[in-house]
Amino acid sequence: MKKITIISLIISVLAFSLFLKMNPSYLYRLQSYIPVEAYNPVALEIILKKDCADYINNYRVELGTQATMYPKANYCEALFISKGDTSKVKLRPKGDFITHLKRDNWSFRIKQEKGSKYFYNNKKLSFHDPRERNFIFEYVFHEFLKNEGVLALDYDFVLLKFNGAKYCYAIEDAIGKSYLEKNKLKGPVYKFDETALFKQAEKFVGSDNKSDLELYNDAKLLVRGTKVKDASTHFLNVRAKYGFSVDSFNIDQVAKFIAICDLFGAKHALRWHNLKLVRRNGLMEFIGSDANPIYDPTLSIDLNLPMLDVFFQSKEFVGIYKEYLTKYMNEDYIMSFLNDKDTEIKSRIKFLQEYYPLSDNNLAFIFANIKGFPK
Repeated sequence: MKKITIISLIISVLAFSLFLKMNPSYLYRLQSYIPVEAYNPVALEIILKKDCADYINNYRVELGTQATMYPKANYCEALFISKGDTSKVKLRPKGDFITHLKRDNWSFRIKQEKGSKYFYNNKKLSFHDPRERNFIFEYVFHEFLKNEGVLALDYDFVLLKFNGAKYCYAIEDAIGKSYLEKNKLKGPVYKFDETALFKQAEKFVGSDNKSDLELYNDAKLLVRGTKVKDASTHFLNVRAKYGFSVDSFNIDQVAKFIAICDLFGAKHALRWHNLKLVRRNGLMEFIGSDANPIYDPTLSIDLNLPMLDVFFQSKEFVGIYKEYLTKYMNEDYIMSFLNDKDTEIKSRIKFLQEYYPLSDNNLAFIFANIKGFPK
């Protein structure tokens, strides 16, 4: 009887081990219960000057019941305190939709004084409530981009005393001149003007509404980080008339970026108005930002996304993209990455859950995406 019990136990353990090997997401869930030290974030403070606080209160009143934060707010003066050092900064509310401004810990961007040693090694920084980008998900997205050699943002969490109360905030690079210097890029950074998109979003419905493709075709190319003589002749500013060639891009890096966005369900990062581009080693690449990773087992190749659809018309590009999809849809590959980053990820999850006990930080969504993708 004892021998049978031992054999049954061995069989059960082997069966369970096999199950975990075949289902890495369950293994990761089990590992998440292993105790770790909570992440110890930097403690910061922002003090709004009276004129700045009054201006922002008036801005909130002016927006009224709008769904969007257009027109954008101007910068005003504030004090920034880090490790006992106080410096002057310019600050403005940031975000596209009014949810960013509705909370007591509303979203904002700062510009630090020129000539000072920049906190986070970047003159411009953005702060927002972690729930705006799905808590730990955005952090892991950027860490994976870096792991694969794709341009990303430094993204993390801080404790911030703001408006007299202490909050957990997400902090990330804003993309500008000092971001370029920080990442040894010459620039400039290119993005598309999204003003018309959000003006139309504010109307919500109407017979004269333009399609997403029409809005993309009409959108001007904006230049950030360095000055250029004339952006109007840039090949992306005449794309609606002449199209553009994918030969101007590092298609290997672009394929990686899109495949990673698919893995993380980060279609938000692939919308034309969220795309940021920069030239590296003579070719254009995307900078990963504003991902909002979620469970979304659809592939961008099937979505006819403005701008990206041009890449999917290239057989060479599609071949490279599918190679990266195969690589990233391998559960063992993802498990290896998560295990390498185990302490960093779990300590931040523990920190986030102190402030957001009901927050969803379960990275099993990545494995659910893998299982849900069309084969």
